[in-house]
Amino acid sequence: FASIVLVILMGTLAIFMGSYRNSVRLSTARAEHEAIINGSSAAIIGMELHGRITSCNDAAATLLRMPPNTAIGKNISDLDLFADIDFDEKIEQVRETKSSLLLETTFAGPRNSEIELSVTFSPIVLDNQDLAGIAIIARDITQEKEANRQILKGNAELEAKVAKRTEELASAHKKAMHASEMKSAFISHVSHEMRTPLNGMSGTLSLIKREPLTENQKKYIAMAEMSSSTLATLINEILDLSKIEAGKLDFEHHPFNPLVLLETVVQSSSIRAQEKKI
Repeated sequence: FASIVLVILMGTLAIFMGSYRNSVRLSTARAEHEAIINGSSAAIIGMELHGRITSCNDAAATLLRMPPNTAIGKNISDLDLFADIDFDEKIEQVRETKSSLLLETTFAGPRNSEIELSVTFSPIVLDNQDLAGIAIIARDITQEKEANRQILKGNAELEAKVAKRTEELASAHKKAMHASEMKSAFISHVSHEMRTPLNGMSGTLSLIKREPLTENQKKYIAMAEMSSSTLATLINEILDLSKIEAGKLDFEHHPFNPLVLLETVVQSSSIRAQEKKI
């Protein structure tokens, strides 16, 4: 009998020790869990499926001004935390879908400031996939939102500057094109006006050549004709400026005698050289 009692006592002691160890592990896990939650900068509120608050961390008391001793046991809808969020509707939506729900809202901060928050309704799902409760996680995103606004403002200002600069460049290009067209028209007009007296000079030289001339006179007439021809060539080259701007200038290849070219240049300049005694 004593042995039976001893076995029972040993079994009871083993059960007690196992239960004690499980209790210690559970207590340790709960303490770690609470330390992680309270160490979070995000406000975390735990509640039952009907919205009754069961827990809240230190950040909830600081960020949302919701002391645990006054909030726990109350329904989340009765606290009037966010005017634009219907808690009953969101809780029902999470219960039906068993998935997280992300929202953004604002909250009145200290000294009439406005805090922008990211609010997540997260289901608490057990191992058997049953829904045990819902956690609300509110995170201050004011600085992130302000940074995004500054980036958007900077982008808008940059786009405005680029658009203005583009408009200025387009206007400058338009003016340059207009000036180029005016220059081409002026060159064309002047060239044509220069051709009129030049044609008269060439015709006059042709008429003079028909008259009886001395050898020197023939030589001077030939020099005048060469100068007239050179001037006509220069006028044609001036007209080629428009072709150069349009990229349509064609190069022509003709054989020539360098000695004849040099003699022509010398002859056309000889009279001026003699006058200046060069």
